[in-house]
Amino acid sequence: TGRILTPARPAFSVKRNGNQGISNNSAEKIEWNEERFDIGGNFDHTTNYYFTAPITGIYQLQYNLRLENLDTAGAYVQVHIKKNNNLTLDTYTIDLNEEFTSDVDYHMATHASIYQLTANDTVYVEYSQSGGATQTQVQSESIFSGYLIG
Repeated sequence: TGRILTPARPAFSVKRNGNQGISNNSAEKIEWNEERFDIGGNFDHTTNYYFTAPITGIYQLQYNLRLENLDTAGAYVQVHIKKNNNLTLDTYTIDLNEEFTSDVDYHMATHASIYQLTANDTVYVEYSQSGGATQTQVQSESIFSGYLIG
């Protein structure tokens, strides 16, 4: 009939349950501690806060971070999608001094892309801030999601 049925295709959507404070001059994994859904049970939302690819394939991954209280005394903020605890797949950079003239109540950092992952690769979102005060928070409206394209 031409229909494609893939009800068990790996997919997840996770969010923050409460705000997460972020330190300056460090890189911190975003702790996605609440699942919206997790088809296949491949997202660890209690300990490591990452997705493990169950099979080799092409995956779409995206995040939407609401960052609160950005300190413009810092130089920049970066959000990374990382693989296997070290490889950076993508980086979203906010140049605090170029984009803003005073501290920012909130800023949305959004990114989506496709990646080739091998079975058992892990991917997660990491935040880093260069300088400034330790005041930025990842707000509870933030989400991270992904799914197997094929």
